[in-house]
Amino acid sequence: MSDQADSERKRRERASLARAFDRRAWQRGEKPKVPTRLLAGGIALVVAGAVVFGIGALISFQQDKEDRERKAKAALTRPTTPPPATPSPSPSAKKKTPDAPVQKKPAGAGDGPATEPLATPRKRRSPSPEPTAAERRAAVTAAKPQCPGGLIDRKVAHYQGEPIAELVVYDNGGETCAALNHLGVTRGMKLRTSVFLVACTQTSPSSGCGFHGSAATMDAEFTRTAGPVTKFTGTRCLHAAGDIYFHGRHHLQVSPIATHCG
Repeated sequence: MSDQADSERKRRERASLARAFDRRAWQRGEKPKVPTRLLAGGIALVVAGAVVFGIGALISFQQDKEDRERKAKAALTRPTTPPPATPSPSPSAKKKTPDAPVQKKPAGAGDGPATEPLATPRKRRSPSPEPTAAERRAAVTAAKPQCPGGLIDRKVAHYQGEPIAELVVYDNGGETCAALNHLGVTRGMKLRTSVFLVACTQTSPSSGCGFHGSAATMDAEFTRTAGPVTKFTGTRCLHAAGDIYFHGRHHLQVSPIATHCG
């Protein structure tokens, strides 16, 4: 009996404690403690997660910044490659000349060649400028020899102290040649100019010349030279003369004397 009474007594005590706890937990003005603790724990977890995320973002930003700085330094220190040098054309390289245009053969033109090259048109030469007085004076002694052999005589005509023409005579083993060249200001000017050459009957120098045969002569308007004219004189004397008409008068007329004999 005593055991049962003790068990009943303990059961009643437990029931009394349970009822007392329930009444205290739901008394007016008091709230349960468990939800508050759960809410505080959730807030702590959220704050901890935000802190971890912020730290991770900061570390990632710092790494990106370091990578950009490292790439910029590498670009500055990298040696630049110079552009490849273009080879200059060799000065001895010849220019390629264009091919002549080809004219097609018309239909039914026989058995000849099908094509033939067209003649390349020649460029017109522009007229040479009139030489200045200084250039003409510089060309006084630049007249090109018109005759073969050696020079045996030369006479120069002057106008106002300036040379304007020359009579030259050459001998080539008995073959005599003569020409009258423009000099100085008359070079390039179209003027009445003449040259005369004849063999004499005399065989020694004389103040007169008897003509042996016909004379070789040239008389017209020239810009540079009258002649050359040639005559075989052999061992005989010769007579050479020339003339240029300039500024209304004749120059370099030579009297008929026999010279250069043998």
